Amino acid sequence: PKAWDPKSGRHFFPDPGPISDSATYQPRTRDTPTQAYACWRWHNFLEKLGNGKVVVRLNIDETAAKLWPGSLPGLVAPCQPQHTRRRKNNEQRAPLRLRRSCATAVCTISDDEEVQRLLPQYIVGNEHILPAASLPALRQHAPGNVIFIRRKSSWLNAELFSQIVKDIGARLLPMRDSAHIVMAMDSCRSHLSPRVLRACARSGMHVMLIPPAMTGYL
Repeated sequence: PKAWDPKSGRHFFPDPGPISDSATYQPRTRDTPTQAYACWRWHNFLEKLGNGKVVVRLNIDETAAKLWPGSLPGLVAPCQPQHTRRRKNNEQRAPLRLRRSCATAVCTISDDEEVQRLLPQYIVGNEHILPAASLPALRQHAPGNVIFIRRKSSWLNAELFSQIVKDIGARLLPMRDSAHIVMAMDSCRSHLSPRVLRACARSGMHVMLIPPAMTGYL
């Protein structure tokens, strides 16, 4: 908010002071329709930067994938009773550390079928979820565009996300001269890293950050 300086007779904005890297900006009020409108206008602006090139729209997002999802709402599974009992019995026999274990699925999607065939999908797991001995078999049975990333942590950080962006850019390099690429992603902290934004710029992708709670509007 503005403050009044009686000496100068003017309003000014007080200095909020230094903000740490761990601080999270939480506005007091959220004007969701206005944010959705601004996001839509920004998307239109990015498309016009293509100067007549074919606009290719990409979306990238990540989610946690539990090894033992249980019987949560939204889980797609066979409806036969024997399959349900088997899944519940296997979950009950699994130790607690496995029931709490999860990988990260990083998914990319495009509105162009030809581009979609070039896009990779990533599974990030730690050393326990993705043992080194099982990687050859996983890569053999998985589709060719599924990439397994084995590291100490299954969490996605800015460093790993920037590497993923660079890999996507390398796969789309043959079409960079003829296509104008717009990359949409949410406002996750790892997406806002300068390292990630630089990787997108160097890969020829124009970033559209989507604020939270935009699904119902966009």
